[in-house]
Amino acid sequence: MRNGLRQLVEREPDLVVCGDAGGTEQAISLIRHDRPDLTILDISMPDGNGLQLIPQLRLIDPAILILVSSMDDESLLAERSLKAGAMGYINKAEAAENVVLATRSIIDGNVWLGKFMKQQLSPDGITNKSATDNASLDCLPDRPVPDVCQPQEQPGRY
Repeated sequence: MRNGLRQLVEREPDLVVCGDAGGTEQAISLIRHDRPDLTILDISMPDGNGLQLIPQLRLIDPAILILVSSMDDESLLAERSLKAGAMGYINKAEAAENVVLATRSIIDGNVWLGKFMKQQLSPDGITNKSATDNASLDCLPDRPVPDVCQPQEQPGRY
């Protein structure tokens, strides 16, 4: 999947792939070193959970833009991704050209969601579901992410 995303983005003349990671620790290391403008982050990682990784990446680089990608149901994870600090959610089953559209939209300062979630969101960014439906989101298990994110001293970055 990572190779496919890489090839898709590399076809765009104005987009550059500066790295890809196979897990949370490698992602943290690459973000610290390369400081990308945007990262496409999978929810399911072999050594952790992408939702828990989002706040750690924001500690490293508060300006980083994050697009979450997953095979999981958008209605369950898109809102959680946004609340964690992502700027968008895209289901891996969506058409390939939507990844580039989502990337460009987020770089332009917009939030990216699929059609289903756009219909579900109210203007304040909270879904129009009942409180009991939203409570079910809090019950989803999160796998722990290694706490390897220690902000490095860099003037103006932290």
